[in-house]
This record gives sequence, structure tokens and C-alpha cells, in this order.
Amino acid sequence: MDRRALNRYSQHNQELLGSNRRKIFGIILNFLLIVGVSLLPACKIPRDPNNTLNHVSNSTLKVGFCVNPPWVVDTHPPSGIEAEIIQVFAKQIHADIQWVAGAEENLFDGVQKNTVNIIICGIKDDSPWKASVSFTRPYLQKETSHSSEKFSPRVFAIMKGENAFLVALDKFIVKNQTLIQQIAAKNAHN
Repeated sequence: MDRRALNRYSQHNQELLGSNRRKIFGIILNFLLIVGVSLLPACKIPRDPNNTLNHVSNSTLKVGFCVNPPWVVDTHPPSGIEAEIIQVFAKQIHADIQWVAGAEENLFDGVQKNTVNIIICGIKDDSPWKASVSFTRPYLQKETSHSSEKFSPRVFAIMKGENAFLVALDKFIVKNQTLIQQIAAKNAHN
């Protein structure tokens, strides 16, 4: 075999080897993708790093509140729009409520330290606390039919990263929008 033939033979083998490497790489990549996608349901997304939703369901929901009528009214236990909404949510997850009164700043500190699960204070969705906690979707976004006051969007606050708890609250808000509007209309005069 002459030198040119040897070079062509060598070049042909390298091309075959390169082509085979790409095919093998593609097969391995597809295999890893299939395995990864099939394991995704086992990841339990969304997750709660502190397991809040599991801890409060069928147990006790620690609700931090500050008086801010008509959202939270100073009664024992608290009443008002947000207190009633949270009572309905607690009933749906089979939780008792432990009411924790406090100043807004102390409650936000408590939710960050996980000593309070949720805060109700008539929090507006543009609150500066948004950077340090997670807000639910606004549960009340428009004027109620029985009110002369236009309500700006209001939210509840929970610990940042407790995504399963946040999703449960958001689903509750969406599913119960008619009831929430009725509660708001009933309490708007307070």
C-alpha cells in the first residue's frame, strides 16, 4: 500500500470514528434526557424546604395579624375580611388557627424565621416587604359592589421559598373568588 492510500484509509477511519462518536454521544444524551424526564415526578415540585404545607395541614396554622380594619378587626378571635378568608382556608386544610398578634415589622420577622406561617394585615401587593417574603396572588383586586372605597390589590405573606404552601394558597384564592368577594362586601363597612 502506498503512502497516499494509507493516508486515505486513515482519514476514512477517522471520519467513521468521528461520525460514530457523534452517534454514541447523541444516544447517551437522549438516554439521559429520557431518564431525567421520567424521574421528574419523583421530585415533588413545588416543594417546601421547611415543609410548611404538610406541617399545617391537619394541624395548626400560625396566623400572624395586625389590626387594620376592614382587613383585620380587633376582636377575639380577630375578624374582618382577611381573618374570615383565612378561617375558610384553614377549614379546607383541616387546620386549627393559632392567632399571633403583633406589629407588622415583628410579624414579617416571624414569617422569615418560620415562627408564623402566614401574615394578614391588609398587605398591598406593592409592599416593600415583597423582597424578603413571598406574596400570594392578590385575593381582592377590585371594588366590591357594596363599597364606596376602591380596594387596591391585597395579598397574604408567607416565608420565601415555601412554594407548595404558596401554590395551595393561590389555588384556594382562585377557587374561592366568589366567596372572597362576598366576604369583602359584607365586611367593607368596618
